[in-house]
Amino acid sequence: MTETPATRRDPSRPTASPDSMTALLELPERQRQLMIWMLRQGTVNFSTIVAELDEPQVQVRALLAELIQQGLVVAVGKDTYHAYAVSRRQQPLADSLLQNLAPIKPLAVILSSAGRDLIVAGQTFELGITVSNQGNQSAIIHVYINDMSPALRPWCPESQGSLALAPGQTGEVVLSFNVPETAIPGTFDYLVVVEAPDHYPDLTPLQYQQQLQISPPLSDRVQTADPTFVVTPGSQAQPP
Repeated sequence: MTETPATRRDPSRPTASPDSMTALLELPERQRQLMIWMLRQGTVNFSTIVAELDEPQVQVRALLAELIQQGLVVAVGKDTYHAYAVSRRQQPLADSLLQNLAPIKPLAVILSSAGRDLIVAGQTFELGITVSNQGNQSAIIHVYINDMSPALRPWCPESQGSLALAPGQTGEVVLSFNVPETAIPGTFDYLVVVEAPDHYPDLTPLQYQQQLQISPPLSDRVQTADPTFVVTPGSQAQPP
């Protein structure tokens, strides 16, 4: 969207409306969440906003245009924006709002698995769970496996881990599955759960359905592939 005098505002010029915090509270949820996040970040560029919302650029520009028209966001440069800074009289209400509203996505999680993994019996499988704390406070994040098949439990004795992350920090928990050679081939389901109940109690635990498909060990496959010949009827060295 090309900035025009109608959309560009001077960030040094105070907004005249005394009801800006009231307007913020009355915003639709999607606009309000973006405003809360921008108030925490300060000045942000367009690409960062797109990455945070994870929406098409056209929709993000339309959302920003709506907030600019309401005097809640100012354009301070090319594709750079700043959320409305509340007046001193309204600061206590703003602080309360920021403390009690959760960020859009306080935790970002990336798994090293696409959801289904083929493992040969006798090998070890490692699942990496990378967690980023995108919230506004330090947090203890718990990562664990839930709803695990009884057959999987002895293969993964350490099925949980924890991370202590400050805002903006990233950490990784690695869970190992030691599949014995005697494992019966088959498909086994399990659930990875990521949560921070002590610091983000309103965040629904993040759940990721995973699956391990166990195949026979290589030695079994070689034996199965060996050709076997049977001659019928039996023959003798001596002529009849």
